[in-house]
Amino acid sequence: MTRLNLAESSLLDISGELGENARRRLHRHLAVKPGAAVKYRDLQQAYGRLKSLPGPMLTPVEELLATAPDAFG
Repeated sequence: MTRLNLAESSLLDISGELGENARRRLHRHLAVKPGAAVKYRDLQQAYGRLKSLPGPMLTPVEELLATAPDAFG
């Protein structure tokens, strides 16, 4: 597994988007490669920090559209 594939696969797994077969392959790889497991944990922590950030503020127009989508659709 290349570094790029490790990072991509790890992020897809952490976000719940990695397929089951690829997930099994990734976790087998992590079990035998301690450096890869450390990188995975680092990505997990970074992903957790990013998910805890607040979302962007809506503009007044976006807020109006979000509360009454059928009025303009």
